[in-house]
Amino acid sequence: MSFTVYQAQDSYYINETFQMKWNLQNTGPVPWPVGCTLNFVSGDLLGGPKSMPAPSISPGENVDLELVFTCPPLPGQYAGSWKMSTSGDFAYMFGEDLWVIINVSPRDSIEMEETGPNLGVDIMQEDTFQF
Repeated sequence: MSFTVYQAQDSYYINETFQMKWNLQNTGPVPWPVGCTLNFVSGDLLGGPKSMPAPSISPGENVDLELVFTCPPLPGQYAGSWKMSTSGDFAYMFGEDLWVIINVSPRDSIEMEETGPNLGVDIMQEDTFQF
């Protein structure tokens, strides 16, 4: 399995909702079985689903899988991984881990990074030189 990640950014505000989309390709020699799912494996769930259905695709075919997440209410770095799995009594996981890694900041700190701190001080440049 190979994949491409489509993520607009990696920094979000607290409680902000965002989407992650992966474009997955079946690089194996056989079709993915019917009933495959993308499953949460470890880390931070980020308000996302524990699993979602994935279609059966033939070798060389691609599929887009998209999940919606909600940032936690506390600032920090968060990471979670998901992985493809077959279904049934003898289910097994396959492919690479698909990671979501984000930085969550309070709204004020992200705005400050974009515009600079407002310290209430005006600095004026003078062109006066004394020798």
